[in-house]
Amino acid sequence: MKNKNIFIKITSIVLCIVMVWTIPAFSADAAAVPSNASFNSSYVDEIIGEDSPSEKLNGDVYLSENEITIDAGDSFKLDAFVSSNISVMNSVIFSSSNTNVATVDNKGTVKGIGGGTATVTVKVNGSGKTASCTVNVKGEIYVPDTEPTTAVPTTQKPTEPPTTAPPTTQPTTVSQNVTVSPSSVTIYKGCNYLLKAESQASVSWKSSNTSVVTVDSKGLIKGVSAGTATITASTATKSASCKVTVKSGSSVDISNSSKTICKGQSLLLTSSDSVSWSSDNTSVATVSSDGVVCGVSQGTAVISAKTSSGAATCVVTVNAAAPIRFAYASPNSAPKNSDVTFIAITDKSRTAVKFEYTINGKTQTVNASSKTADGNTYIWKATAKLSTAGTYNVTAYSQYNSGTSWSTCNDAKTTAFVTESTSLTANVHEKRRASDKLINVIADYEGFISEISEDPLADVLNIGYGHVIYGGNVFYNNLTKNEAFAMLVQSVNNDGYADSVNNYLMNHNAKFNQPQYDALVCFVYNVGTGALAGDDDLERVFFNSNTRESGSSSISAGSACYVNDDYVNLRSGPSTSDSVIITMRINTTATLVSTTKYSGSGLSWYNIKLSDGTVGYICSDYLSFSGTGDMYNIGKINKSDFIYYFLQWHHAGGCVWGLLYRRIDETEMMFYNDYIRDGYANNHGFKFTCHSNSSFSIG
Repeated sequence: MKNKNIFIKITSIVLCIVMVWTIPAFSADAAAVPSNASFNSSYVDEIIGEDSPSEKLNGDVYLSENEITIDAGDSFKLDAFVSSNISVMNSVIFSSSNTNVATVDNKGTVKGIGGGTATVTVKVNGSGKTASCTVNVKGEIYVPDTEPTTAVPTTQKPTEPPTTAPPTTQPTTVSQNVTVSPSSVTIYKGCNYLLKAESQASVSWKSSNTSVVTVDSKGLIKGVSAGTATITASTATKSASCKVTVKSGSSVDISNSSKTICKGQSLLLTSSDSVSWSSDNTSVATVSSDGVVCGVSQGTAVISAKTSSGAATCVVTVNAAAPIRFAYASPNSAPKNSDVTFIAITDKSRTAVKFEYTINGKTQTVNASSKTADGNTYIWKATAKLSTAGTYNVTAYSQYNSGTSWSTCNDAKTTAFVTESTSLTANVHEKRRASDKLINVIADYEGFISEISEDPLADVLNIGYGHVIYGGNVFYNNLTKNEAFAMLVQSVNNDGYADSVNNYLMNHNAKFNQPQYDALVCFVYNVGTGALAGDDDLERVFFNSNTRESGSSSISAGSACYVNDDYVNLRSGPSTSDSVIITMRINTTATLVSTTKYSGSGLSWYNIKLSDGTVGYICSDYLSFSGTGDMYNIGKINKSDFIYYFLQWHHAGGCVWGLLYRRIDETEMMFYNDYIRDGYANNHGFKFTCHSNSSFSIG
């Protein structure tokens, strides 16, 4: 037998192992460049490096809106992004196809001038990438601040009838006046503050002393060192200023210095210090006492974390609402030639949704055929029969109005999964994905939380069905149950749980069915993705001579073999009572002396010969054969061995009944295709005693 003690497995509930930093999403991706930040500013250099903007583009550029409708005299703010959702507002040029209808400035602010339609185009410097937005302007020509004119009288000849001069269009005059608010401000070193300039003309910003305070093209200032400087906003002929005092203060921790979110999304900011939170523009973004920021409308707001002697800030850029909030496919794992439903969730401003799905380079499109109101959202569904096994890339698109352009985003991208096998209970060597039944079991165990709140069992914040939110994560707060379920589907599929089980079983050349796979996914979702690979006891239960398929490549005397675990004893006979000849390390090579399996001490044994000529007996569980292509069938595992080792995973600082009941449910799932959450009832009479606490037992 292997010479080792069985260690107590102590695990805490681990709900989310992989933290993906993406924007916009439920997690914080690579930090996005704020659209209000000067491209040459120090904090932007820190985020994206010193390469040119074009070198950072990994996809097409797109605008926050493809079509807008505004009244003459009104304005609308457009933002430009690359496909990775990184704002590139500081490296683009905007233009309008018809300035009599709509103008656009270098900040993306579109202003309606007169009734009609114009196209606003954005171009990324140095890349040749462009995107456009159709601008519909309602109303008559809008002329701001037109100076009054005095008509020049004409003298008519007495003998001629009076004539009426044809109407003339007076040239528009744009006021150059500018005001800045506030007129004075005090900030801490390292902190930001957004100054506001009111003017109908283009405004440029300048600092009188950049070693004290810097300012970008949108009036965002940053304290560099203690001192005083003047920030000036200038038009062609006018200017206004703000006196800025920068003072030193104690260091204050904040999870993010800048972040981009969409209208309706939330952001969790955290600090290791005891701080009070505030927003300088609550019409753009609010912040709770717990640091939860909510995007209210397009624009920029500075969120401050303050102590009595210092402060830190996060510049939050809020873009237009995302075209799609969530997308997923159902069933999550579908047999070949079955109907799959594509599901998208949007806000109620959207009037239509379509889905594109692609496999093996072939793309097809299906329009949503149903729309259901759910709180402040719509749930859209479309169905397609998928006849090819594999993973389909699915993208959802939405429209504002019929005939307008379709919009999409990162959260609109999902996948559909189709298995070659049409049976859920047949054991096959094929990758799988969690079933809808399993996802419902996980949802039942985790419990639904609409609003971000603290987990009572762990020092983390949760939302939905056990989704962990960390500092810097972007998410939707105040979820509906349908939104929470969509987020759970994406988490199970994308956060490593499905992959860890697939890799474990496929790399061991195992055959398994859907309930067996689901049981192990439920297990790693609860205790962590590394649990299976780190458990030698379970590995021996799964992959041994009893689960090896009889149809595997045959072995014979002289077949090459190796020791598959560490510190394994080679004994003088086929019994644990026989003396130990040598203790072998993992991957020790040998040859098989005889194909005979010997029985002793309730185990099976092989007689092997090491490379140095030493001959002895090894427990068959610890011996693998080189180049045999051994196939293992999870359906043949020893039930009592599995129960004993698997149910040991019930610790979280001690024996926890709730975790034991969950292990029982997962065991029932594996052996009996039972997805009902009733582990406390122990309906199948499992017998188990914790090896570290004999009083903790069932059966």
